[in-house]
Amino acid sequence: MADITETLFNAVDVLLNKKIEKVKFDETIKATIVDDSKRESGEYIVTTGQAKFAAYSTETSYRNNDTVMVTVP
Repeated sequence: MADITETLFNAVDVLLNKKIEKVKFDETIKATIVDDSKRESGEYIVTTGQAKFAAYSTETSYRNNDTVMVTVP
């Protein structure tokens, strides 16, 4: 009985490890602020050079051309 339990646990471990390898995690990337007109509300338009998107921060002192680190899902 112990062998069957051990085999079952090993099989579950292998399956879970394969699933964990495929899980995507948040990524932190470098971006440049291109529009700080809504900085009072913590909203900035940033670019990575390939994409432009809104980024949000509790910090309201960033300015255009500042380089910032952005966490993306």
